[in-house]
Amino acid sequence: IAAQQMMEREHWKVREVETRYRLLFQATSEAVVLLRPSTSRILEANPAAVALVSNGGGPRRLAGGSLTSLFEAPNSKPLQAALAAARSARRAEVVRTALSDGGGRVGVSMSSFRQDDASLLLVRLSRLGTEPSPLATVTESSMLLDFVRNSPDALVFTDNEGRIQMANASFVAL
Repeated sequence: IAAQQMMEREHWKVREVETRYRLLFQATSEAVVLLRPSTSRILEANPAAVALVSNGGGPRRLAGGSLTSLFEAPNSKPLQAALAAARSARRAEVVRTALSDGGGRVGVSMSSFRQDDASLLLVRLSRLGTEPSPLATVTESSMLLDFVRNSPDALVFTDNEGRIQMANASFVAL
């Protein structure tokens, strides 16, 4: 009985973490796409990414599609170099390119991470030439900061050299 109860508690912890992840993924105003590096197929895209790529048209289904099909010059050397760098677990430089269907110019940055036993790429898209309103940035960053501070999960943020920039109380306790 004790083992069953422990398994159920662990199951609920995992569900809570997944719910928090989904909430953050859906609520952020930054366009984020997750993809499988081996095929460049999109696994997931948040609403901000769908809105950016749709360019005011009807919502587009991105999951299952190819990342490179979103851009005017899918075989451009900078985009392919960024994909290769991100696949090799390096952080790729921001690539400036144009969305297909006249969607405007965007900056694309990629970084790899591991989930379970799989490597995935986190792709961030940002429209070039537009800055978010300072109020939105402050509100989002304070909401994110509150989330990180109050999370029961151990969270730590580092810079590119691995120096700790921020850690929450759960991480410090761990």
